[in-house]
Amino acid sequence: MPHRNVLRELAADTSYHCYNRGVERRDIFMDAQDYRVFLTRLKLMLSDPESLKNDKAPERVRIKSFFGRIELHAYCLMPNHFHLLLHQVSDDSMVEFMRTLSTSYTMYFNKKYERVGSLFQGRYKARRVDNAAYATHISRYIHLNALSMPGGYERYEYSSMQFLKEPYIAPSWFDPSRLLDDFGGSYDTYRKFVEEYASLDEFEYLEDRFDLA
Repeated sequence: MPHRNVLRELAADTSYHCYNRGVERRDIFMDAQDYRVFLTRLKLMLSDPESLKNDKAPERVRIKSFFGRIELHAYCLMPNHFHLLLHQVSDDSMVEFMRTLSTSYTMYFNKKYERVGSLFQGRYKARRVDNAAYATHISRYIHLNALSMPGGYERYEYSSMQFLKEPYIAPSWFDPSRLLDDFGGSYDTYRKFVEEYASLDEFEYLEDRFDLA
């Protein structure tokens, strides 16, 4: 039976919650370098190419730019899965973006760990975000994935919640502006909104509500 969150429709100027996990639920991030490589690929794909001309990061690779075509509103990388809240400008950007990201990271991972074959559990899942309220609840769910991680969800280093707690450290390739519109642009109001569900019971409620288990 097809998964209900397999994407069947695309629309320009629309947001999507995209996520995937490792094949057989295996870990897709084995150490700090793996997380860093995945985030570096996000940086390279989402940054203004002009700003990267003098970037000499050791993980620098040749990868397609989606600057101006994709916006990243929220993310969380967990040991065996990841979540992204994306906004696509044109009606074909997201599919190409996710394919490029997944393929590039799989090639890196397989080379490092001397393995072959698929890393992810089939094609990524995606759900269209139909309204602002749904976007805010999904973003809260994404950030609370790190509820039980070291440092807690607010300071988890592989989640965008750290940038919503301390905006001055946010990189240019992360753009929460659309997400914050529903909160009057207030980082503090958004943080309180997430905190309301910062317990395991409330997190599981969100998971069930959005059929994300």
